[in-house]
Amino acid sequence: MKTLELKSLRDGVGENWWLDSVKWKMQEWVDKILRARDYVSQQQLALNHFHQHFPYFWAGQDVCTTEDLVVDNQYAYEVKVKINKKHFPDFEFFIIHRSLLNLLRISTRSCFAQSWIHVISNPIHDITDKQIDVLNSWGDIEIRVFVLNSWNAYIHIWKEEWLFRFYWINQIKNVVRWRDLYDLVKSWEFKVEWNYWETWQMMDIEGNLLPESEVSMSERLHLFLTWNKYQPTSEGIVKVNSKRDLPKVLTLSSELPNTWNELFEIWETSYVELWESIVWVIEEGWYDNGSIHISSPLIDPWFKWPIRTEIYWCRDNRNEFIEMMVLRK
Repeated sequence: MKTLELKSLRDGVGENWWLDSVKWKMQEWVDKILRARDYVSQQQLALNHFHQHFPYFWAGQDVCTTEDLVVDNQYAYEVKVKINKKHFPDFEFFIIHRSLLNLLRISTRSCFAQSWIHVISNPIHDITDKQIDVLNSWGDIEIRVFVLNSWNAYIHIWKEEWLFRFYWINQIKNVVRWRDLYDLVKSWEFKVEWNYWETWQMMDIEGNLLPESEVSMSERLHLFLTWNKYQPTSEGIVKVNSKRDLPKVLTLSSELPNTWNELFEIWETSYVELWESIVWVIEEGWYDNGSIHISSPLIDPWFKWPIRTEIYWCRDNRNEFIEMMVLRK
């Protein structure tokens, strides 16, 4: 784009008020174009950094809370957390800027997600330019996030508790698609119980399920949910600091005398295993029936377990599956 001489637009203003108005409108329009061009340029620079230094996947250290608190039931609650430069990608001569931060997503720790609490706001959006300067100077900043407690109990979050982490995935280069996705699931690097169409399938870009004869159109892995549904049984104040605590608060619905359909439920897939070169990301977007998975989408390498899902349902119209994006080194 040709550089515009912005200053000249204001010269000679004063004699004709309508000309003044036109020139100032033109000036506003030019300023918007240049700001947009600068943003696109910075965004591309940030992408280039990621592709060069983290061509596959990046996940940061867990972000910790700065206070001991109890989150009321059925409320969105403000939680203060502390972040610094170590929570972001470590590039050589790295300088944090907003366009790079906007590329990052968040993933709530699964022990909180399965105790029905999750982060509903990305704190990146609230960081000020002054705070970015502090981060670049290796200082700490305190920012707020909002969490939602969907349980009928109170959730205790400890001070300096790991709450969530930032992450980035290369959706252009390293997402496995088409026939490669089918072959990967069938390979030694990957294990899913049972056979095609029984517990797993492939989906095309429009969400249609594919027979094995058409897996060359695959975009996502489709995993069926089993009948294992978990419900909370604890009352009072719930304290969950790791996955080891979850059996204390969650029980299989089949073992309970009375079961019910909550708007938020924990379900389970069949057993899966991932090799060190594989990362899964659960699709967080809206499903066709109006359900949505919460902000706990990451399945890390070396995972060996059934996947537990945390989904808000659309009343009686339950999902029978989840969609997975698969990345490979």
